[in-house]
Amino acid sequence: MNNKQIFRQIRADCFRFSRWNHLFSFLADFLGVVSPTLLSWLIGDMADYLLRLDTAAIGRQLPYFLLAMALAVVVAPLADLGENLRLTRDGFAYDNFDLYFVPVKARSSGITYQASIFPEENGFRYEAALPEGTYQPVLSNVLGYGFEDGFEVTVDSDTVTVDSDTVTADLEIVEKATVAVTGTISGLEAGTDWTQAGLIFVPDNEFQAPAVMELAAGEAGTKLHFTGVLDVNTAYTAVLTGLDDYQITAGGKISATGETSLTHEMTVVKKTFYPVRGSLL
Repeated sequence: MNNKQIFRQIRADCFRFSRWNHLFSFLADFLGVVSPTLLSWLIGDMADYLLRLDTAAIGRQLPYFLLAMALAVVVAPLADLGENLRLTRDGFAYDNFDLYFVPVKARSSGITYQASIFPEENGFRYEAALPEGTYQPVLSNVLGYGFEDGFEVTVDSDTVTVDSDTVTADLEIVEKATVAVTGTISGLEAGTDWTQAGLIFVPDNEFQAPAVMELAAGEAGTKLHFTGVLDVNTAYTAVLTGLDDYQITAGGKISATGETSLTHEMTVVKKTFYPVRGSLL
């Protein structure tokens, strides 16, 4: 595939995937131009009829006036809302995950091959260029989804299709087990503003998705409660955001080794800052 063919394919994929977005966008733009013009014209006519007290003309014009009002006040904003909602939904659906192929015999080498993902009617398709070998497909940035344990893709002369010189391997995404986790963060000073705080458990395996926890106020303003879900059989490191004056001193690691709900305690302390002075030579 040359660059022009790739460009045409991307344009075709984008149009097919977002055709409803194009329709909503056209309606919003069209009504944004037509409805104010139509409404202004009808307002002028209605004002003229009212000055003349022409009740018959007012009665004839009233349905059209109300329809124009509905187009301007209800339909046009709904078209704009529909476009924004679909763009948000489709945008997250398209850009929410990545697909990598990890060589089975060189798993610890750090070598990976990223696939390109394209939207289709009922899902997605992928394209990748892989040298001969056996690979484990890995979904990145998706919590609770992946491939069957032990599933591998083999690329060699026996799996290459003769007429197209390609390997066809369909990948079935399955739901993976997750475990619920609840816990507390203690050690905060009373009155600490935690409204911008966040707690993220980052997996040791860089291909797995981080787990974002939901925070809630605890007792006496010195504790925070958190809840969330983790992938099973995964080790995580806690990262606290929005509380730059604090550091985690206990409970910074957690491992989800089974499907039984976890309770996890964490402790933080306020950082001590020291003045540092010196000369620049």
